[in-house]
This record gives sequence, structure tokens and C-alpha cells, in this order.
Amino acid sequence: MNDNLDQLFDEKKLNKAIKMGKIKSTIRTAIISLVVTIIVITLGSYFNTKLSLKMSEQSFKDNEEFVKLSVPNGFISQSIDNIGFLGGKGTYKVSKAIGYKSVVIREIPSMFGYSLNNPVLKFLGYSPNFPLTRYSGGPTINEPQDGWPVNYSENGYRRMMFFHPEINYKGYKDDLSNLDKFSDDKLIEVAISFDKPYKHYELISFLNNSKFNISWYWLDAFTNEDMKTSKQEADLSSSNGAYIDEHNALGVNVKPQHFETGYTDLLKLLKNSKLEKYNLIYNAMMAKGYKDYNSVPILGVIVYGTKSELKVLIGNPAIKASSFGVITSKY
Repeated sequence: MNDNLDQLFDEKKLNKAIKMGKIKSTIRTAIISLVVTIIVITLGSYFNTKLSLKMSEQSFKDNEEFVKLSVPNGFISQSIDNIGFLGGKGTYKVSKAIGYKSVVIREIPSMFGYSLNNPVLKFLGYSPNFPLTRYSGGPTINEPQDGWPVNYSENGYRRMMFFHPEINYKGYKDDLSNLDKFSDDKLIEVAISFDKPYKHYELISFLNNSKFNISWYWLDAFTNEDMKTSKQEADLSSSNGAYIDEHNALGVNVKPQHFETGYTDLLKLLKNSKLEKYNLIYNAMMAKGYKDYNSVPILGVIVYGTKSELKVLIGNPAIKASSFGVITSKY
């Protein structure tokens, strides 16, 4: 009888011990799982943030280089990125330097990340290189005074026109003749197209004793195919239909940096660009012997100043065409 009771109590203790063991095991497993989860999330978050920040920085460099190559006097004045999983998205503001002022002309969305640049998707042809940046700008209208089209940026500023001196156009833009339409408290950006290509040393007389400021040199950065296309457009267009848009004009910011430094930086950008278009331009310039700033022809310039400061340019025989750009308050 006593043996049976002892056996019964032993079974109850054993069952209780088993239950307690299971509970402890479950708690231990839960704690381990929680700790592992926390470690995985922490490490995952750390490496995701680190990798995404690296991709964000690369995206900014790509965007910055593209702006420098496609917007005269352009630069990124602000860039904001939101990090997600293995990438992210954001926006950046494109500004132009007009003298001592910075004018925002566009705000562009930007995307970056591993999924957008996945090598497998690229191999299959489903994923292009990012970022995709387009300059559609604002509406295009015709000026009632001269019939020339006026292209606007997103924020309502004029895009300038250039005229290659080695192309015969049926008509040339002459915005300098319209300076009197503005008050003298306006700062005016003007694209100047020369009558012929000039070397840097030949522009000394043009630069001396001038109250206006030259901020950018337009350079001979065209491939043979570019020139062929532009000449065909000039031949087929009307008297006010052919020109080179500012986004297709390559040049160097010369204020405040020196031309020599700017030209060296430009060649590096063209050579190392991810866009084949600019690689071809670099090869064409090297084939023409434009290896330093003294050898490259200057086709035009961008100047800025007030109405009274710019009037001195009227009648200058070196100027073939002129086109207004950003017009902003002087103060």
C-alpha cells in the first residue's frame, strides 16, 4: 500500500518536473529568440543604413556631375534623401549662380538603391541606370515681338539659346536690343554667342574695362555627329527655329574659379561620366587636340549685370547673338 502511494507521489513530482522543464525551455527559447531577433534587427538596420547612406552619397555625386554638365552655372543647392530598405528616395534642388545670388530653377526627384541597380535585372534588360533625370522644363511659347520660342524651366525662368559660329543660321536671337524693357534694379543673365571661335588669350580685349561680369565660357565640345545634326536643323528650320539649348551647351564656370582649373575638372567629368554621350564628347575633344585650356576654342560666354552695365555690349562686332536667361531682383 505504501509502495503504491510512493509511486503515485513520484509520478506527480515527475509530471510537475516535466511541466516546469517545458515552461523553462519555452521561456529560454523565447528569450533566445528575442535576443537573436534584436541582434538581427540591430545589425540589419545598421548595415542597411550604412549601405543606403553609401548609395545615397553616390547618387548625389552622379546627380551633381550631371547638373554640372547640363546646366550652365548650375549646381545642387539642396539634397534631401529618405532611406528605406537597401536604398531610398529623395529630392534635390538645382540652382544657378547669378552673380552673388543663388536662384532655384528646378526641384527633381531622385531614387537610389540596390533593387534599382540590380545586376541581374540589368542583364535581363529590365533595370536602367539610375537616377533618371529629365529636363522637360516648362511651357514653350513664341515671343510676340520677334517670334522666337521661349523655353522656361520648372520655376518659370528662361532657358538660354546659343548659336554655333561655324553654323549658318537663317536668324539670330538679339535680346540685347530689348534691355530697355527692364528696370535697373534687375540682374540679367545673358548668353552671348560669338561671331567666330576665340582662344582664351584673344578675349582679353573683350574682358577688359567691362562693368558686366563673365561667369561661364561656352566651349567647342561637339562631336562630328553633333555638328552634322545641328547643321541639318539650321538648314531645314525657319528664320527663328534653330538654336542650341542651354542644356546642350557645355562649358566652364569661370567665376569664382579660374578657367584652367574649371577646364581640367570638365575633362575629368566627361571622361569618367557614366553617360556615353559625354564620353564621346571627351574623345572628340582629345582628337581635336583640346588638351588644355589654352587650346580649346571659346564659342561664347554667359554674362550678367544690370541693364546699364550690359548696354556696353550692344554693337560689339564679336557678338553674333544674345539670349536672356534668368532675370531676378538685384537685391
